[in-house]
Parts: sequence; structure tokens; C-alpha cells
Amino acid sequence: MHVAKMHAGIMLVSVFGAMLSCVWVLAVFFAALAVLVRMKSGTHSTDTEDQDTTVHVFEFIFVLICTWGSSVCVNICHVACSGVFAKWYFGKDQTGWPVGSSLKMALTTSFGSICFGSFLVAFVRAAETVARSIKNRAQEDGNWVGCVIAACMQCIVQCIGDMIEWFNSFAFVQCAVHGLGFMDAARATYALCTVANVRAIVASSMVGWVAGLGSLFCGLVGACATLPFGNPVAVCLGFLLAMVVGGSALQVIDSGAKTIMVCWAENEGMLRQSRPELQAAFQERSELMSGR
Repeated sequence: MHVAKMHAGIMLVSVFGAMLSCVWVLAVFFAALAVLVRMKSGTHSTDTEDQDTTVHVFEFIFVLICTWGSSVCVNICHVACSGVFAKWYFGKDQTGWPVGSSLKMALTTSFGSICFGSFLVAFVRAAETVARSIKNRAQEDGNWVGCVIAACMQCIVQCIGDMIEWFNSFAFVQCAVHGLGFMDAARATYALCTVANVRAIVASSMVGWVAGLGSLFCGLVGACATLPFGNPVAVCLGFLLAMVVGGSALQVIDSGAKTIMVCWAENEGMLRQSRPELQAAFQERSELMSGR
């Protein structure tokens, strides 16, 4: 929070990115709804298999586009926030405008890496959605063999998606800290996981869970605040708005935690010089998790 207070602009960047992500999702949703209505009005085929194939293709494309665009917006903010925290860690945040320079890098030199990494996640999530749809259809038809196979495929694809998403979050930190391309950042992240303080890095993944729960809590508070109006629409808007704003602020903390962990794993001497008390806490935690 100390860095977020010093450079409050990252909060604005995060909130704007979250709102832009919501706008993208809504735009894709209404576009897909229009296409779906057009497809239903122009389809007269009675072949169930052809209809199922069309539905699955439509679901895949919809989830792919929706998730890809939304992830790009979120990851741009993640890279921008990581750049600010990295500058703070290495003592380079006192010159210029760290928020502006980090955001510029995320929108220019790192933009291709962000799009590519986000596409990988979106592709897997789209495949997961199709597997879930096939499982549900098999269950409705009473095809339990197909249902079990589809459920296993869904579980496998979901695990792959979770791993890629987690790995990407640290690869994007490498993009922000060192200005690497996505493939080089992925190799650097893999090397970091094999030779550095990987246990401390894994521990930081808990921050994401805290941020997610905190975002949900903010949404519930926003919904409760609008209950006196007695309007369901106002309650839903209050929930969504509070969740977006609160989640954006917590996302900054999540990005900062990942960035500091990566920077510390690569060069703990910088933290020892600037924040010896924080270095001691990290070292103690690392030794505790290593069983030393």
C-alpha cells in the first residue's frame, strides 16, 4: 500500500482498465446476442448434430473473443502496476512519472506479449466452456459415458488454464521489469522457478485469493448500500460498480506482491539496502517454508 499511496495514479489505471474490460464484455455479449437471434431466425435444419456443432463453435468463438479482450485490459493494468512496483524496488521511482512510463511500455513494447499471453488463456477457457457444454448435453441425453469423458476433459483443460494463467501473471512481471518479450519472459520465469526462491513466489499466489475474496466483499457492501432504494437494478449496479472499483484496488496489491517477490528472488540485496525490515521478514518466511 505504501507504493500505491506514493503513486496513486496506478489506482486510476487499474479502475479504468477494469471498466474497459466490463465494456468489452458487454459489447461482445450484445453482439453475440444479435448474431444468435439472426442464426435462430435463419436456421431451419432439423439435424440435431449439425445444430450442436454450430452451438459449440459459437460458444467457443464467443468465449474466446470475450475472454481475450477482457484479459488484455486486465493484463495491461497488471504490467503497468508491476512496472511501477519494480521501479520502486530498484529505487528508480523518484525520477519522471513512473505510472506514465510503465503504462506506455504496457501499451507499446509489451502490448504484443500481453495479447499473446492473454490469447493462450482465452483459448483454453473457450475449450473448457465447450467441454462443459458437451458434458451438460450428454447428461441431458442420459449418455453417462460421454458425460464422464467430457467431465474429465473439462477438468484437465481447466487445470491447464489455471496453470497457464498463474504462470502468465509472473511472465508479465518479467515483461514489466526487464522489458522482455513473452517467450523470453516465459523462459526467465521458468528459470526463476527452478533456481531461485520459488517457495516464496508460490506463497504469493495466496494474494490472488485474498484479492478475489476482497473484491466479492466490496461488491456485497455496494449491493447492501443500494438496498434502501428498493430497486433490483440499482442493487445490481451497486454490486458491479463496487466490485469493479474494489477489485481494481486489490488487483494493484496483487500485482505489487508478485512483482516484489520476483524482484526479491532475483536480487534480494536491493531490498536489504532500502527496506531491511522487509528483507528480514521475507528471509524468515522463506526459511520457514524451506524447513530450515
